[in-house]
This record gives sequence, structure tokens and C-alpha cells, in this order.
Amino acid sequence: MTLGFLWRRILLIPVLMSFMSDGMAAHPPAVIASVPSAQKIRVRLAEAIPKVSVRGFDLNIFEAHEGKTLAAHLDRVSEWEVRCQDGRVRLLASQGGKSLDLKEPVLLESPTGFLNFRSHPYRQVLQIHSVGSLCEVVNVVDLEEYLDGLVNSEFSSKWNEESIAAQVVAARTYAWFQIKKAQKDLKARFDVDATTRDQVYDGSVKEDPRSSRTVDRTRGLVLTVNQGQEPSPLKAFYHSTCGGVTELPEHVWGSTFPGFKRSVKCPYCSSSPRFRWQLDLHSSEVAQSMLRGARSEGAAQGWPKDWLSYLRDGKLTHIRVVGLDPEQRVAKVATVWVRGKETIELNVSGPRIRDWLGVTQLKSTAFQVTEHRGTGGQRWRFEGRGNGHGVGMCQWGAKVMGEKGHSMAAILKHYYPDAKLSKLW
Repeated sequence: MTLGFLWRRILLIPVLMSFMSDGMAAHPPAVIASVPSAQKIRVRLAEAIPKVSVRGFDLNIFEAHEGKTLAAHLDRVSEWEVRCQDGRVRLLASQGGKSLDLKEPVLLESPTGFLNFRSHPYRQVLQIHSVGSLCEVVNVVDLEEYLDGLVNSEFSSKWNEESIAAQVVAARTYAWFQIKKAQKDLKARFDVDATTRDQVYDGSVKEDPRSSRTVDRTRGLVLTVNQGQEPSPLKAFYHSTCGGVTELPEHVWGSTFPGFKRSVKCPYCSSSPRFRWQLDLHSSEVAQSMLRGARSEGAAQGWPKDWLSYLRDGKLTHIRVVGLDPEQRVAKVATVWVRGKETIELNVSGPRIRDWLGVTQLKSTAFQVTEHRGTGGQRWRFEGRGNGHGVGMCQWGAKVMGEKGHSMAAILKHYYPDAKLSKLW
């Protein structure tokens, strides 16, 4: 038994004790025997870019489907410019003029364990695919090391350790759900995106001892729900600030997810700087955002065939909330447009109007809207609470729960009441 293995077991003892004392599980977390001990995750770093610059020590480059090295390092420090075209990946060395023309996907790795892409260090392997004339870049990395880099991108290692641990478990669970989902699709090239589409990840640049210690302390722990013969990970959504009550996924994305049967009240996030917010927009700003969004996504349900002409040539005259969901978030917004002598009402769901106006501007769907006159004409004031979609764990609430003395297990039980903790490895 190695010292590292023994140390991880020592760190795990108080964690297991907390599960039993906080009621997350009547017994220590179940171990799912079918899970490998070192799980890899594929993280998409770039969806479609014209060229890629990769730098590292003693770089090795090879075609993934052949599984053998096609080119060793040129010098102690090597850098390659990569371009893609119709299934081919072309690499040009920055020194010496050497070039390679390989079939995609192409893998780059360094014996040092790090590569540099977009001025950020990434662990283990970069995988490059050709998407027409553009390149897709995927980081293939151990799941636990991925979590090391994720902590200070999604939350903060300076928070209370129990809060960090709860968020690490949620992030691991979300990642494991995505891995299992991608395994069912033979064409899937990645498991998670490195942006807010999934979980924000900037490589190892933000790793620190505190985040690594917490990841190691919770190693292999995920939230599961009973489906079939063995526990399955739930898609452990989380967000910044719920504003007092969490949301159900069907009210946001139109689909139910296992493990989310009820919303929960959250009396902990009122100190968040995003608990209350206000947004003022001119009618023309709202109209332009709706036009861009509707063009890219298509008409909303129930819109007439000539909806585009109203958004393009008409004038937005009214906005009002016409429906709330059970958690008192906006389910539907009515917008009124005038084109010549014609008037039409176009209804949009709350989550959709938030996407169209921008999730960093319209911070949640828990808002009300009023008209007011300001400089430049008609304006609309959105006043709301919370930040994010509201599903799952409220990060700010988890932070405060930890500060108040709640354990990791208690935090997770509060925000995911229909899940239990399982140990995968």
C-alpha cells in the first residue's frame, strides 16, 4: 500500500462518518464495482477555431486510431500550429519548418504531463478533430484532475471546506452523468464543454492545494438515484443564487430528470450580491435581442408564419408577464408588436426570453417587468432575484450553509433531497 493511497483513506474516514451522522445515507456510501479506478473525461475546449497553437516539452503526436507515435519532439521545447481540413489535421512546427499531415483525430501529449493551449496549461492529452475547415480541441484528462482545475473556475477554494466539498461532489456527479450519456453515443467526441454550457474549466492554471485537498478528500463520491439494478448518477445541476427557492428542470428545459422531484426552499442565499438585481433596457434593445434569438433558434410555439416581419419591421410596444410557474418564476412573457395598422402578440417562455436577452443581463427568470420613460424613449425595467437557472444546488446558499456549520452531506441532502451518496471508486 502506497503512502498516497493510505493518506487518501485517512482523509476519507471523517467524510464517511459525516454521511451517517447527517442522514444522507443510513450506511456508508454504496460502492459501484463496475466503475474503473481511473476514469477519463473528455472536455471540449474549443468548438470550431481556424487554427490551434500547442506548446509543450518533448511533445509526442500521433493518430488516435492507430495508437502509435508518428512524430517525437523536435527539440526540448516544441510548438506546433495546427490547422484542419476535411478530416485531415496539418501541423507545422514553429522551428525547423517540419510539417505533418495526419488523419483526424490527432493526439498530442507530453511526458511532463502538461501542454499549453491558449496560454493555459492543460494536463495529459489534447485531442484535435477536423470539423470542415475548422478544428475542435478536446482535453482528455483524469476526472479527479479535471475537478482540481474546475474548483476555482466554478466557485472558490477560499470558501468553507464543507461548502467546497459539496460543490466538488455535485460537479463530479454532473461530469459522471455526462460521461455515461456520451458512452451511449459512439459518435460523441466529448463528454462536457469547458464553458457555462456544462462546467467552466480553464485547465490546471487555477489549481491550488486547498482545492486539490478537497477533491482528494471526496474522491469518487457522487450523488445517485436508483434506476435499474444499480445506482445511476443524477445530472447534478447547480447555479449561483436561487433567490429563495430552487427550480425544477422541466420548468427550464421542458424535460424531467431523475432525482429532481421537488424544489426546496433556501433561506441561505440572501447575502448574495445577486439576490436582488435590476436591468433597464430600451425597447430597441429588447427588439434586437429577440430578433437575433428568434432567427437563430426559430419561432416560438404558436407564432404566426409572418412573425419575422413583425420583429424586423414592427415596433415593440408592450412587455408583460402573463404566467408564473409553481416556484414563482416567469413561465411566459407576452410581447406586443405594431406594424403599420396591424398589432400582434407574441408569447415567449421565461427561459427563452432570458436566453435571448442574455443570461448575464437577465440573471434569472424570477423577475417582474415595468415600463418607464427615460432618455431616448420607451424603456423596460426588469427587477428580479437570484442568478442562474435555479435548478439543483444554490452555490451561494451552500457557501452560507458551510459557514453556519453544516457538513458536506447536510448541504447535499438539502439541495438534492431525492439523491443518495455513492462511492464509485
